[in-house]
Amino acid sequence: MTELKSLRCLVFLVTLSFLSALVPVCPAEDLEFSFPEKSVSFPAEIAAGMAIPRWIHGRMVSVWGHLDYRDPRANVHVYDSNGRKIYEARVWPPQATRVSLLDMAVSRDGDVAVVGVANDSSGQPAYFFAHIAPSGKVSPPVRIQPFEGQRATFGPDGTLWILGWELDHLRRFDPSADHATLRQFALDGKVLGEFLPRSSFGCPAPQHPALGIRGGRPELLASRDRIIVLSGFCGQVIELTPEGEILRRVSVPDEELLPPFAAAVTSDNVVYIKRHPTSPMCRLQLYDGSCVDIQSAGKYTLIGAEGEALVLQNGSALEWRRAVE
Repeated sequence: MTELKSLRCLVFLVTLSFLSALVPVCPAEDLEFSFPEKSVSFPAEIAAGMAIPRWIHGRMVSVWGHLDYRDPRANVHVYDSNGRKIYEARVWPPQATRVSLLDMAVSRDGDVAVVGVANDSSGQPAYFFAHIAPSGKVSPPVRIQPFEGQRATFGPDGTLWILGWELDHLRRFDPSADHATLRQFALDGKVLGEFLPRSSFGCPAPQHPALGIRGGRPELLASRDRIIVLSGFCGQVIELTPEGEILRRVSVPDEELLPPFAAAVTSDNVVYIKRHPTSPMCRLQLYDGSCVDIQSAGKYTLIGAEGEALVLQNGSALEWRRAVE
C-alpha cells in the first residue's frame, strides 16, 4: 500500500519567498475519527436553548445570545473539563435595554472575554468587549465603537484580538473609507495594534471580510504561535504571527467552503471546519485552501480543540476525538 501511494505522489516545484524546494504531494484521502479519548455529559442548560458552546483552553463557554432588561438571567456560563459549572456571570453595560453577545474567547490563564452590542432605549447600538476574571468577576465593559467587533480570540500573550468593521453615519460600508478589520487590545481597552485593512482583501463594498454568508460566520482562531482569520465573503485564509506579521494568505477556491458554521485549530496548527450544521467536517489545507473531508462527521458539532484532538458535541455528550487517515 505504501508503494502504491508513493507511485501516486507528484513532485512539483514550490516557490516560497526566497526559497525553492521540491515537495512531494500525495492525493488527499478522506479522514475518519478515532475512538473517543474522553467523553463527558453535556450540561442540560446548554442543551435547553443556549448558544452552541465553544471549548477553548480547557474551558467550555456558552452564552445567551440576546437578552433584554426584563430577563435577569446570567448570559455567560463557564464549565470545566468534566462538564461542571465553574461560574455564571451577567455582562450588562450601563443604560442597556438589550444586550447581544456575539462571540467569546478564553485565554490560557482562564480569563474570558465576550464581544457584543448593547442597545439603549432609543435603539442605538454600542459595541463593546467585557473581561471576566477566572474567579467570575466581570470588569466594566469597554466600548470600542466606531469599531464593531464580531469575532474574538486571545493571542498567546494574553492580548485580545477582535475581527470587525466600521460603518458610516448611515450604518453602511463606505467604499472610500478604509479601516483595519483586525485589532489587538489590552484588557483595559487600549488598542495595541491594527491589521488587515479592508482594502487588502480586494472584495468590493458592500462585501466585507467580517461579514457572514450562507448561515456561516467568519472565524478568528489562535494557536500557540499564530492568529488565523477565515473570511467567507472574501474567500481568504490568513495566518499571522502574534505580532501581526502576515505569514500566509491563501484564496479558497471553493466558494461554499467559507465562512464555516464552526472552526477550530489544534495545537499543531491544523484547522478543521464544519461547513453547515449537517455537513461533513473537514481539515483545511492551509497551503492551497482545499479541504479534506472526515468520514461520518455529519452528526457531530465542532466546538473546539484540545491538544491535537477535536472537541465534539454528539447528542448529549462531549467527545474528544482525533482525525486520522
